[in-house]
Amino acid sequence: MNKNSVRLTTALVGMSLAGFACNSSNNNNGHTPQVQAEQGPAWKLNYTADTGADSDKASVVAGYGFTVTADGNYIVGPGPQGQVLTGQLSADEYNQVFTAIQPVLDVNALTQTENCAPSSVSDTNDKFVLTRAHKDYAFLRKSQDGTVCAKGIDTDGAENLRTAVLAAAQNHYVLPFPSACLDAAAAAEVLFPALQSCHHDSDCAYLDNQYNPIDAGASDLVFVDSCSVVRSLPVANAKAVQAKLADLQAALLTTQQACGADIVRANCTAPTSFSSTQAPPVCNAQSMCVVNPSLSF
Repeated sequence: MNKNSVRLTTALVGMSLAGFACNSSNNNNGHTPQVQAEQGPAWKLNYTADTGADSDKASVVAGYGFTVTADGNYIVGPGPQGQVLTGQLSADEYNQVFTAIQPVLDVNALTQTENCAPSSVSDTNDKFVLTRAHKDYAFLRKSQDGTVCAKGIDTDGAENLRTAVLAAAQNHYVLPFPSACLDAAAAAEVLFPALQSCHHDSDCAYLDNQYNPIDAGASDLVFVDSCSVVRSLPVANAKAVQAKLADLQAALLTTQQACGADIVRANCTAPTSFSSTQAPPVCNAQSMCVVNPSLSF
């Protein structure tokens, strides 16, 4: 694997970015890190900033909500038309949230009396809602008078949790949200799932930065993160990609036109790639084409 400098050429920026099955601890990559999933019942933690007016939501981090899930995913939105932006937290981000959320994973603690104290974390008014076993618990809020109030967790713990979630949101919540740029990126990504099914390893191929399948044994760079707002598609079913190549490239062009310079994610400091000859792609147990698991990023 090599980390390339952040001098993105037109071709590099043009590369789309979809999920891949490798482990990562790159904090700057909004989409690719794979992290340890929580064992036991699933939970979701939603953080929403109080903007005071709907017209301000698009320009405020978490204006439309930022959710962290027990398996290390994050969700931005939904926006007013249901727009969402999804990805995975880095291992470090997830561990920070997972450690801080432990006191309230016992939902019985959320029935305790609310306690409040002055807040020193952010000037934004906000609220946190934990979803567990399909039930929502509003347990933490920052008020206009500058106090933080919480149930099931002391105020120091509440501030630690707010700090961890706000830091992740700052890294992954793209502003403005929603936008024509992100809508175009989402439309491009809709094409990806149908291109990744397989029966044999030989069905799969790595892709170059214009979605062209790379021949087995040929040497080329495979980008798993080109710092684009469109998630990566480093590997797919070669025949399926060939059949949809014109649609993929058209969707990419539409995204470039809608985004302009904003197609590059502001929080990504360097693209990530590897050589196609390092290890061949595989068809995994879920019949999906993935980057060879022997490669780590």
